Amino acid sequence: MKTKLLLIILDGVPYRNFRRLFGNLEGWVDSGDARVWTQRAVLPSISASCYASIHTGVAPAEHG
Repeated sequence: MKTKLLLIILDGVPYRNFRRLFGNLEGWVDSGDARVWTQRAVLPSISASCYASIHTGVAPAEHG
């Protein structure tokens, strides 16, 4: 496999704090080695259902 994916999920960190405090990750973004995506919060706001939505791409109402 030539291309690798590293998914970093920052649970409970406000977006403004991520961009300000995580300099090493921001450096990867600035160099073009990483990208930043934001996701709209899902309800219920329990980590397990949020992670399931990230991995499946659908809302908790659909994936249960």
